[in-house]
Amino acid sequence: MVQDNDEDLEASDLAEHTEMARLLEEEISKMPSLRRGEALEGKVILINEEGVLVNIGAKSEGVVPLREIRSLGETELAALSAGDSIVTVMMRQEESGQYLLSYDKAQAERGWIQLEQEMENGNSIDVKVTGYNRGGLLVDALGVQGFVPLSQLSGDRRAEMQESNEEQIAEILEKMIGEELSLKIIEVNKRRQRAILSERVFNQEERDEQRMQLMSELTEGSIVKGRVTGVREFGAFVDLGGIDGLIHISELSWQPVEEPSDIVKPSDEIDVYILKLDSESGRISLSLRRTQPDPWQIEIAKFSEGEIVEATITRLTPFGAFAKIQDNIEGLIHISELSENQGLIRVFR
Repeated sequence: MVQDNDEDLEASDLAEHTEMARLLEEEISKMPSLRRGEALEGKVILINEEGVLVNIGAKSEGVVPLREIRSLGETELAALSAGDSIVTVMMRQEESGQYLLSYDKAQAERGWIQLEQEMENGNSIDVKVTGYNRGGLLVDALGVQGFVPLSQLSGDRRAEMQESNEEQIAEILEKMIGEELSLKIIEVNKRRQRAILSERVFNQEERDEQRMQLMSELTEGSIVKGRVTGVREFGAFVDLGGIDGLIHISELSWQPVEEPSDIVKPSDEIDVYILKLDSESGRISLSLRRTQPDPWQIEIAKFSEGEIVEATITRLTPFGAFAKIQDNIEGLIHISELSENQGLIRVFR
């Protein structure tokens, strides 16, 4: 009788054990089969000096080594705690059954998508310089390693490097590590793991926007202050506060000008008159002489209509004669107005 009861208990225990094993096997079979490169969202279980242990809902936990979580940053990593959600990418399964995960690769995957979107929208992004090579700068661009060729650096940096040897260029680039830059995305190719960015294009677009803004604030016929930035044989360039205009040689003075450098020098602070604004071409025509009274108008005001004055004939033409009544004032005597008395003329307006 007792033996029968023991046998019944053993059978019951065996059946219960078998059922638990079946349920466990069924539960395990429901767990997802993970693929290499798959993005996974899990919960942080533990953080230690080796990395971050993550529950990813699989047969075994996943671990993110510290070398695969560098993009998180020291401050963010220190703030990470058990129970926090974290997105990673499955790299491989170890012999122990544990999954090796990467936070950095998950950020990079997200970064590639965002980089493509930012480029399509024509936006610029802020990046951090992480390194360099002979060809240019390496940058962290939204979790993706981007590249800025030397030819795409700002004009000031390129000018400095043109006067430097390879060793000096390397020193310049090394000093930029850790620096934050605003760049324009000019190429994104995830398949080739290629992200090219440009400081030169970003600066050019900034200047163009600034130029258009300043152009909208200027008006033709107004007088503004400027600084001479360059003098050429055809005139002078003037900076109006971020936008350049040109004073043609004919607009430098009321008197004939042989050399523009006789009138203005680089760095001179001057007042200029805005002759014309061309928003389509972005050109601004300026005048220096029109900021001063027209000497001809001053002198001609000394004469009145109908007044008789002495004159010197300077040139004869088939239609009349040109006569000078003062140093800078010359008039035309039409042939119909000529007479035998060549010493006096009547002023007509």
